[in-house]
Amino acid sequence: MAEALRELEHFLKGRSSKAWEVIKRLNLRCHVGRSGEGRISKDTLNRLLDALTGELFVVVKDGIGVCKFSDPVYRYAAERLLPTKGTRGYN
Repeated sequence: MAEALRELEHFLKGRSSKAWEVIKRLNLRCHVGRSGEGRISKDTLNRLLDALTGELFVVVKDGIGVCKFSDPVYRYAAERLLPTKGTRGYN
């Protein structure tokens, strides 16, 4: 689990707070097209999902287009993922 958490943290490093929100929403199996009070553009969302799918191989899209973590270890790590500076909920 620690390695999965490090990989997610590394993935988020240098990305906008929207990337963190997408990961949290994937973990909660929420609609990932909305991010807090604002919207994530379709292009930004697609890039993030492509990166999670292509770089980490941890996100899959089911037959009806719903994305989710394919590995329970990454779901568990995403639950423990802390927001980075500049993200909503950062202390």
